[in-house]
Amino acid sequence: MEQPISVNDFEAEIIRRYIASGYPKSRWNLAGRAAKRSIDIVGALVGLGLLLLPFVIVAVAIKLESRGSVFFLRPRVGRGGMFFNPWKFRTMVEDAINIGDGFTVTRHDSRITRVGRLLRNWSVDELPQLFNVLLGEMSLVGPRPSWPHEVMQFDEAQLGRLRVRPGVTGLAAVSGRNTVPWEKRLQIDNMYIEEWSLWLDLKVIAVTPWKIAKKEGVYGTGGVNPSLALHNANDDNILPPAQSETKID
Repeated sequence: MEQPISVNDFEAEIIRRYIASGYPKSRWNLAGRAAKRSIDIVGALVGLGLLLLPFVIVAVAIKLESRGSVFFLRPRVGRGGMFFNPWKFRTMVEDAINIGDGFTVTRHDSRITRVGRLLRNWSVDELPQLFNVLLGEMSLVGPRPSWPHEVMQFDEAQLGRLRVRPGVTGLAAVSGRNTVPWEKRLQIDNMYIEEWSLWLDLKVIAVTPWKIAKKEGVYGTGGVNPSLALHNANDDNILPPAQSETKID
């Protein structure tokens, strides 16, 4: 039996595929990129300042309810195919990927903790990614970061979403999120990149709290969030090692 490929091999292969796709960098001009980055930094600093105390309360609640770390850190694919670890609060039991439905997450999934269910319903678990925004790994608005095994299934057109930093929120996220089929979500991501403007970013940011309040798209059709290329989820050669939890969004 072949051994699973390493995370480093995954990263090298995804970067190779991205370069081979021939996609240039985004056509956003220098002034636009500078303005977007400035908004990212200011927004992340303000957000983290306001959320510091709530973050402490959430961290304590997670530790009191179940064993395991407060944060869930596993590689996702960022701009240009480079890997990074998005910060998110742990919402499932430890080693969840090896229990129950694996990569499939359902509304009534028994692996989700009580605190985790509350965090997921209000999308609070993703807010620590403001730290990734400060580090320049993510943006406030952009395509949501994908798992390596998902990106390995992208065709050339879909690889185009790797042209920009992933976002804490995004056009696809406010257009139905998990209720939108995967292929359509990837199309929306590329459309966002092609039609990007600061005004579009501001509209996405403005509508995001409303979408969260409505709990829109937390789970997909039938209360199920299937992973892209779920039919390959048992193939050790396309999954990065030591997965412990997944939230598909």
